[in-house]
Amino acid sequence: MQTLMNKDVFGPGRLMDPDKTLAVLIDYQTKLAPAVTGREQLDDKLCRILGGLRAIGVPIIVTQQYTKGLGPTTDALKQVLGDFQPIEKNSFSCMRTPEFREAVQASGKRDIIITGIETHICVEQTALMMLDEGYRVFLPADCCASRSSGDHLAALQRMAQSGAVITSYEAVLYELMQDSRHPAFKEVLKIVK
Repeated sequence: MQTLMNKDVFGPGRLMDPDKTLAVLIDYQTKLAPAVTGREQLDDKLCRILGGLRAIGVPIIVTQQYTKGLGPTTDALKQVLGDFQPIEKNSFSCMRTPEFREAVQASGKRDIIITGIETHICVEQTALMMLDEGYRVFLPADCCASRSSGDHLAALQRMAQSGAVITSYEAVLYELMQDSRHPAFKEVLKIVK
């Protein structure tokens, strides 16, 4: 596969480029979300990051795993997302779904923020494949979860060892704005506070 960038030049630890950033919400669905650990906190953090990303103008791709069996994206997130068309998938890694891969490639973005569930399955497999293909992956740890906190932590560790940047939703939003004079600053401040 063609690499998007030289990992030695664009290694983990560098700041996200707001003009080259895309967000992904993986499988936060009505029949799947209730099973994850810390669901209420996760709902809150996901609403905050997605609202902030929308205010900043970062595009968001939403996936749904086998919607017929696992239901649609949760109502709370639908309200924050506004008008969106989820990408239906059956594979665990989003990158194995042609529509997802095409949407990412068409965006021209290289910095990918990944959120959703479950951390040790779909989030991890997507992140690892994207890293292998040269994307820079940023994972707000407070915006993904698993049924088991042990699985969540093990997945975060594996992804970090593979080159993903583990961060938090608030750090992501402020990093993308770069400055308190950003046009979305006041709106994001309300979301964060």
